[in-house]
Amino acid sequence: MPQLFNKSKINFNSAKLLIEKGLDPPSVHCSYYSSFQLLKHVIAANEGISYEELDIERDTLVKQQNKTIGAHEFLIDKKFLNLLSRERANIRYAMELNQLKTYRRRADYDNIEITYNESKDALRLAQKINEKLNEFLL
Repeated sequence: MPQLFNKSKINFNSAKLLIEKGLDPPSVHCSYYSSFQLLKHVIAANEGISYEELDIERDTLVKQQNKTIGAHEFLIDKKFLNLLSRERANIRYAMELNQLKTYRRRADYDNIEITYNESKDALRLAQKINEKLNEFLL
């Protein structure tokens, strides 16, 4: 089993356990990365390329456009939107993944409390996104 696919499952299960233990900020982190890792796996599988080739493609785009494009931005805003539109799937999944990314940034970097409700919402978003992503693997 590809390791990113496996890590995605581990992060999702970890998010659930962390919520049960009242550890809300790291649960949000795990929820987000479960979706991000699965996204990278799905895109590589759909395009028939390796994870490394995906990274090279992003690096090439950065050089061509002469601007910074982060790995997350590249996969979510470029590759995921393209995959969704190609499959005629609803693009709201990309917006929801960006919302989940915002939750993760707040949980990891901001000097704020992350509530139980926010951690549960992050897990709900991750589950919804992951279910959609798994459809692309069938």
